[in-house]
Amino acid sequence: MDNREHIYVIVPTRSGWVTDSIASFFAHAVHLSYAEGAKRKFTVSTLGKIDGYAAVRNRAAQLFLQSDADRLWFIDNDTIFPEDIFELPEVDGDIVTLPYPFVGTMTPAICNYMDLNDFSKGMEDVVPGRDGIADVNGTGLGCTLIRRKVLEDPKMYYQTTYMTSDGKMKDLKDDPTEPPPIFCFKRKPNGFWEMGEDYDFCIRAKRLGYSIKIRMKSICGHLKTIDLKDAFERTERALAGRRADTKTYAL
Repeated sequence: MDNREHIYVIVPTRSGWVTDSIASFFAHAVHLSYAEGAKRKFTVSTLGKIDGYAAVRNRAAQLFLQSDADRLWFIDNDTIFPEDIFELPEVDGDIVTLPYPFVGTMTPAICNYMDLNDFSKGMEDVVPGRDGIADVNGTGLGCTLIRRKVLEDPKMYYQTTYMTSDGKMKDLKDDPTEPPPIFCFKRKPNGFWEMGEDYDFCIRAKRLGYSIKIRMKSICGHLKTIDLKDAFERTERALAGRRADTKTYAL
């Protein structure tokens, strides 16, 4: 019987292709799985046809939960790894991650706030590059390990009932082909973007008592060429302008 920890690595992609950095990571993970005395085994997989960050993460969670793996390792396809990336699974936490910089800056994508009800209060002891493990309230999910118990917890699910196109009500729990509703973008009542699926996931997990740890010493690279927040804001401004230009006619 194989009692090693089983880690399922899933990389969301548009076409199934991955970067050289991730291809090298896959090769190293397979090598570690078969090395003499290995204490972990890795399953590596890509997940194509991205249909939104929240939706693809839910599909990845579904694939993971159908396996016997102990932890899901999310790796986004625009991640560049530090040399010691395989030390991350050594961190003991329900959700563990590395600093992951925002586009064009070295600001880590960490919700390093002290108070879950007041995001303006930062945690001064969270410093990327410093030795040690920090307990944080949230993180981006670009390079993050999540324990099975977090993804299996029904309290982490959004409302599972929904209305179909023919007006009937269905429940996701009755349809095993549908991904679990774990990740979701938060939007304002007017439909504008409020919070990404990664931060929202972490906030809910933290409030349920799950630990979120960050290994501060190692920092991932980030290949994105645009700032997602700026892209959302530009889209919202364009939609707002289009709505303002729309004429209303009395029938």
